Amino acid sequence: QLIPDCGVEILNNKQEVVFQGRTDAKGVATFLLPAGQYFYREFDAPEGYQLDSSLYPFTISNNGEIIKA
Repeated sequence: QLIPDCGVEILNNKQEVVFQGRTDAKGVATFLLPAGQYFYREFDAPEGYQLDSSLYPFTISNNGEIIKA
């Protein structure tokens, strides 16, 4: 489910934060990253939502395709 105004972080494979931002009114966050393995997580949930700070892995391939694990 897309959540508007949600704080999200992208972490590299060493679990270091490489991007931190918020989703827009449609629940979408945009960022540019090179190919590699990453994690994403919420760091701030809007009112009425429960924060899920779990790490979720994903990979960006050399051609820019996002592959979810």
